[in-house]
Amino acid sequence: MNRSRPKRSKRAKSKIKPIAKSFNCTSCGAVLSITAVGKTLSVACKSCHAIIDVNDPNYKILEKSHKASASHAPYIPIGAKGVFSGKVFECIGYMERGDGPYEWREYLLFSPYIGYRWLFEMDGHWTLLKKLHGQPDSLGNNTATYKSNEFKLFNKGTAKVLYVEGEFYWRVKSGDKSYVKDFIKPPYILSTEVIKNEVNWTFGKYIDAQTINKVFKIDKDLLYQHGVGANQPSDLAEKFNKQVKIALFALAYIFVIFLVRSKTAANEVIYEGAFQHRKTSYGSSSNFKRNEDNVTGIRKTVLTDSFYIPKKAGNLKISTKSSVYNSWIYIDALLVNKETGKGIPLATEVSYYRGSDWSEGGTSKAKHVYNVPAGNYYLNIRSRMPFHRRGYKDYTIVLRRDTLITSNLWVVGLLIIIVPFLSLFRKKSFEVRRWSNSDYSPYNYEED
Repeated sequence: MNRSRPKRSKRAKSKIKPIAKSFNCTSCGAVLSITAVGKTLSVACKSCHAIIDVNDPNYKILEKSHKASASHAPYIPIGAKGVFSGKVFECIGYMERGDGPYEWREYLLFSPYIGYRWLFEMDGHWTLLKKLHGQPDSLGNNTATYKSNEFKLFNKGTAKVLYVEGEFYWRVKSGDKSYVKDFIKPPYILSTEVIKNEVNWTFGKYIDAQTINKVFKIDKDLLYQHGVGANQPSDLAEKFNKQVKIALFALAYIFVIFLVRSKTAANEVIYEGAFQHRKTSYGSSSNFKRNEDNVTGIRKTVLTDSFYIPKKAGNLKISTKSSVYNSWIYIDALLVNKETGKGIPLATEVSYYRGSDWSEGGTSKAKHVYNVPAGNYYLNIRSRMPFHRRGYKDYTIVLRRDTLITSNLWVVGLLIIIVPFLSLFRKKSFEVRRWSNSDYSPYNYEED
């Protein structure tokens, strides 16, 4: 995609429309015309596809005619005109090139007032390129810097001309080879091409396929796009940055609300009681009665003193604590309204187990209930534990109203960061797909 080009002629600078030069093909006799008079050095005959040296007085044939199939038909017809940045360009040349299994297409555009541009198409992805005068600011092993932007090496190899049609400003024929390198910083691409001892650089920008059809007024289906283009831009990075900003703002807002709530929450103790679960002692095994009560050591029902829950109670937190060790205790508590007799279950289980290098559970447990009507209440409590012949186990119950629930902060925070996290995953996936066709992918990690 990188070619040397002649300097602009005075005719071009003065914006005088050039006169097309015509001649007969020395292979088949078809009439050929030249658009870039004085600059074009070779023309591929549209009829027989022979390549003619137009700088030779006898129109020497550079390459004999070859058969062209429908697969070689250019997507942008020779002679089609399109407007880029307010300037009209005409498609005057078409070339197919390849490197091993990879093939691409290049269109030479010409404006008598601007000069040449190249349209590069591969796998349905398009790039508009222009020649650089000179080299990039600096070159590294796998990087190139141009206008303070660092480009990363994407691919390098040998490009071979497979098919030619139209006119070109150098003598080109099938089989010509050149050494190429592509550096990318989407949506831009920086490419170098070495032909013999001549080094040329081009700079290009990705163009949407719909734009190509619109510019050249092409009434065809869009070319099928395969994968991600080398310099195809992605709005995922921009979306990710916006989502991160929104998420940070939301987290800050939630944190402020949390701080305010921590200062305004009543966190008032409305009931606190200590209890003992006594384990029944049985006689000899012959007198042992195997039923649910003696196996689990159920204690008789305990009714607590009454306590008042105000109208604006908010949430109600029940905290249960017991010094269990490699055991459990189940407290079946029921919060009963004295006036209505309706009960709200507050059952909870405290269990704690520990080994030499592990532990599970804990000696305390808490849970919340909501929308508890105001009124006088008492607790109806029954407890159970694994059966033992002797001893007892202490446990406490504390009821608090209008408490700060930290779990809500973590849940909301998690929901907030899910969106940018998913966006980050999509962004990385897009880049992995982009670099999948490169030998210099930063996502290829070889195992030691």
